[in-house]
Amino acid sequence: MLGAMRFHRVALLSALLLAAGCGDTMVVAARVVRPALLPVRAFPQVYVISVGGADSAAVADRLAHHLAERPGPANARLSVRRLTHDRLAALRRDRSVARVSVAVVVEVSVSEDQRPDFSSRPTTVCGPGGCYLATRPYPNDIPTLHARAHFQVEDGPTGRVLQQATLEARDEGSEPLSMRGRAVLDLAERARTLVDGGARDVDVALVEVDSSDVQRALALLERGDWAAGARLLSRIVETPSFARRPPAQRAATLFDLGQARRFSGPDDATAVARLDAAVDAMREAMRLEPRALYAEGLRDVERQRRDLALSTEQREAAAHNFALSRTPPPPDVPDVPAAYRAAAPDAGPPPSTP
Repeated sequence: MLGAMRFHRVALLSALLLAAGCGDTMVVAARVVRPALLPVRAFPQVYVISVGGADSAAVADRLAHHLAERPGPANARLSVRRLTHDRLAALRRDRSVARVSVAVVVEVSVSEDQRPDFSSRPTTVCGPGGCYLATRPYPNDIPTLHARAHFQVEDGPTGRVLQQATLEARDEGSEPLSMRGRAVLDLAERARTLVDGGARDVDVALVEVDSSDVQRALALLERGDWAAGARLLSRIVETPSFARRPPAQRAATLFDLGQARRFSGPDDATAVARLDAAVDAMREAMRLEPRALYAEGLRDVERQRRDLALSTEQREAAAHNFALSRTPPPPDVPDVPAAYRAAAPDAGPPPSTP
């Protein structure tokens, strides 16, 4: 699945490069920070609940094991409990749910169907003139299966819904039990990615330029030395002679500079300034020569900026929540966005996550 997604991403980049009408191009690998889609690791206590039958239980079991196995923020171990929905409701009635906690409710539904298809096979046809072979279509019903896993994150003490997410899996052409097993296993594996943030591999498009100095910079980027490549491209752009180069060449160079700036340093407080500088370079490239590839690059930078901000919020929320689970909380707990902040004692329920 992940390999197929990466292939489609490379194919999309290749199509954009061709549409841009540029010369030789390359796609190189880089890493970006992605936030967790369901940031339940920001809470020291996580309850995992399954609703329904064995399929829901299988996905919930794998998710609970994954959460308990991997350390939380600052290598803190999460406390993970597998409960039935009735047991969680009883704990809430008794006010026995951990004050700083969330519940992840997992529900898997499976539907089976038939997909019409046609196959061809040779058939002997006889008539007054004799017999001959002809190819005729024959209808077939292909068994199909659609599985859907719904994840609902609730505030532990109150049960108020904070977030929801859905995963889907399809299989076909086999007997129902085998398709069901494969689909549920696929959902269980992908469920783990919902709760994990961190560095992810991405494909980055670069446009080659018929200039020896830019080619040296691109060679650095291809080797993964983004900082050195960004410095060299910056010097090229800042030279007085750069303004005399053809507009298309300047646009390609500026686009490459924007891509290099994205990955030229750590994902810390300095990253925002680098991403702003990347946007400036790409916008100038668009001004010189509007291309679909350059517009796609700008969208990638904007997403990277949003993901970086959200990852920072999630880390700060985890620090806040883990400290809040101790009494009293230390005075230097960082302020965090309300969407991820657990409720303090007698402060009422936490605000919902968008």
